[in-house]
Amino acid sequence: MFNIRMNKNFFDSFIILSGISLQIWKKLVVFSHVKLKTQLYMFKFHMEGRGELFSGQKIGTGNFRDCYSVENHKDICIKIIKPDLERFRSVQLRIFRKNIHQEEFDTWQWLPKEIKNYFNPVFYANKCFSVCPRPVNDDGSYAQSLRHYKRIADEKFWEEISFIYRFIDQNQLWFLDIFNGYNTYIVDKGKEGFSPLFVDYKQLGWKAFPLQLDLVFHIRRKEKLKRQYERLVRNYRE
Repeated sequence: MFNIRMNKNFFDSFIILSGISLQIWKKLVVFSHVKLKTQLYMFKFHMEGRGELFSGQKIGTGNFRDCYSVENHKDICIKIIKPDLERFRSVQLRIFRKNIHQEEFDTWQWLPKEIKNYFNPVFYANKCFSVCPRPVNDDGSYAQSLRHYKRIADEKFWEEISFIYRFIDQNQLWFLDIFNGYNTYIVDKGKEGFSPLFVDYKQLGWKAFPLQLDLVFHIRRKEKLKRQYERLVRNYRE
């Protein structure tokens, strides 16, 4: 159980969850003469072995979570439930995905060894946030998403994508959120060439957004996985 103490008349809000304090500062953003309603959030959290950490720049976003860099720790990032999650998604999250961070951590733990290296590890997770490494290239620069590259011709990369698709299809591992330009990253391994890395992989089966109850059926999951794989190849292969 957790308690949330919020006061709309103040900027500071505190969320206390399982003994972990998460403090949020909200700042109104003003560009030139136009006042925007967009808000920036800074999070303070505690991680065993790292101590007190602060979120930095938002570096990614999904249906339920945002991903932030971590101040003074260039090697990790933090995933947090969106503070301004709209009502329908919030309800779906509470009913079907209330342990969304733990789901991803548990998935990483049981991934088969044949494909585990293609999935970005989850270092730590609780009901409030999860911590992952930031993917890096051989030269130390941050890896980028497939969408960032727009198209890629590297044969080794696409051979590995094909292998992963066949493996999860044959073993009925219904990852229906990995074959897209946002969650598929390209890691440059230098002389070894490019390799795919999936940075978000919590959506197993029918737990999609919006809800797709037809995915409770095996044939529908298989069909959707195939469509997603073929669309990825069609949209991004040079």
